[in-house]
Amino acid sequence: MSNFNPEKPILQKTEDGSHTLYLQNLDETYHSSTGALTESIHVYINHGFRCIKQKEKIKILEVGFGTGMNAVLTYIEAQKKHQNVEYHSLEPFPIPQDLVFDLDMGFITQQQALKMILTQLHAQADNTELTLENLFSFTRLNKTIQEFEEKPSYYDLIYYDAFAPRKQPEMWEKAILQKCVNMLCKDGILITYCANGQFKRDLRSMGMLLSNPPGIGPRREITQARK
Repeated sequence: MSNFNPEKPILQKTEDGSHTLYLQNLDETYHSSTGALTESIHVYINHGFRCIKQKEKIKILEVGFGTGMNAVLTYIEAQKKHQNVEYHSLEPFPIPQDLVFDLDMGFITQQQALKMILTQLHAQADNTELTLENLFSFTRLNKTIQEFEEKPSYYDLIYYDAFAPRKQPEMWEKAILQKCVNMLCKDGILITYCANGQFKRDLRSMGMLLSNPPGIGPRREITQARK
C-alpha cells in the first residue's frame, strides 16, 4: 500500500454473512466475496498460525491490518494454546472508526468480549504496544512495508495480506519479497491468499520451500512459503 490513497471503503456482505470492505477506486475487496471470515480462518489461521510450532513466543508480522480480522482470530488461537504472541501489523491507511462499529465479523462481533478487543485494536495509537491477557502483545504501525525497518531473522510468521498483484504491483516486487524473506527466522512461514505464478517463482528463487493448499471459492490455491 505505498503509492495510492484509498477512498473510504464500503461495507459489503460476503457469502458466509461476514463483512468485507470494497474500494471503488481499486475495484477491489479486502477479503474474498465467498466469505471474509471463512477466508481468514482458512488462509491465515489453518495454514499460517496453526503450522508454527509452539515456542516461548511466536512473533508475527502482518502486512495489511485492514479490518483487524486476522489479528482477532490470532488472539483467539493464542488464548486456546496459552501461547505468547508478539504481533506487529502494518497499516498506512486505517479504516474509519464508524466502519469499525458497523463491521459484522460473524462470531467475533457477536461476542461482546471479542468485539471489545476488535475495537481496542482499531483504537490503539500507532506505534504503541497493547497487551491483552498477558499473552498477546499488539502494535500497529502506520507504515508501508517499504517504510518498515527490516528486522533480520526476527519473525516466525508473516501474514502477507496486501491487495492483489494486478491492483498493487509495487507490493509484490522482488525486492519487497526479499525483505520479507530476510525477516523470517529459520523455518518461518510467509502465508498469503495469492498464488500468482511470478510471485511463486520469485519466492523459490530466494530459497523458500512452497506448498499450495487449496483456496477458497474461485481461488484454486493459496501459497505457504517456508524458509
